[in-house]
Amino acid sequence: MAVLVATVAVSAGPAGADIIKGTLSFANNAFADDAVALANTDGITTQPPGLTIAQAVCGSDLSSFTWNFKVGVIEIGFLNHQLTNQPGPDLAIFEAMELNDEFKVAVFMSDHDMQTATGYLAYAPTYLGIVDGFAMNVALVDLSDFAVAAAAEVSWIRILSEDPNSVEIAGAGAHPVAAPEPSTMVFLVAGGLAAILGRRLRRAA
Repeated sequence: MAVLVATVAVSAGPAGADIIKGTLSFANNAFADDAVALANTDGITTQPPGLTIAQAVCGSDLSSFTWNFKVGVIEIGFLNHQLTNQPGPDLAIFEAMELNDEFKVAVFMSDHDMQTATGYLAYAPTYLGIVDGFAMNVALVDLSDFAVAAAAEVSWIRILSEDPNSVEIAGAGAHPVAAPEPSTMVFLVAGGLAAILGRRLRRAA
């Protein structure tokens, strides 16, 4: 008797890629784990209110964020998983809400040494979809654009907002890759499978 067997073919993601945000996949330790605001930041705050800057933008939950009405500068650290200049994008910076507000990024070439900060480059994030309950935009950053050497490590970045509409930085993750496609349902007619199993059973007997 032939039996129809349904098998789900699961696409394997990159090694260690356990967190998916829209079309991007990350290792489970890829997200920022420290953040500070510059002392002269004008108007920066957090959503929900009362969080520290670090609480608002660290970790993989993008449902909280920092925002400002005027000029805001925050610095984000990757202490447990440093950014490494690899081929392709090295960093994804998430900006919440429907308006994809532009911001600027600089990197520290040596740990968090202010004397080693690069100049700013401008980024216009693109719409990613609804992520963690919010319309989410993302900017992909290649460290090569800052003249970071191949395989060199960066542990701190700086984000500057000059947009009068406000910029909502929700988080940042290292080394984004394309998320695996949804699994495909594969149907196998078990007649052939049963025949194979039958031969194995006869051999075992």
